[in-house]
Amino acid sequence: MNVSRQDQVSQPPIGIAGFVCLLCFVVTCWISRLLENLYNGSWVYGLLSISFPLSVTFIILYRSSWHRELPTVTRILSMVLSAFIIFGVVLLVSGLLVAAFCVFVSGSMVSG
Repeated sequence: MNVSRQDQVSQPPIGIAGFVCLLCFVVTCWISRLLENLYNGSWVYGLLSISFPLSVTFIILYRSSWHRELPTVTRILSMVLSAFIIFGVVLLVSGLLVAAFCVFVSGSMVSG
């Protein structure tokens, strides 16, 4: 069985990292809201909801075999930049989902 060149080239794990970032963002928002009530500070919410999804996204990207040929510093900076871009897209998508949910709920309350 011949292994083609396409199978040997590693594909970027951007989809997986984005999905995991979205899940981490939702979970950390829920947990940090609970911790915010305990500590009476909004800094807990901001710190957790930003740092944890970014860290998990970076770890997924760095542990993958994507761009292993780059020097270490360049690869780390590339993965950090990719993690920030993925997190920005996740924030945009989650904001659109919340807005669509609010429109759906307000529309069903008007008709019902």
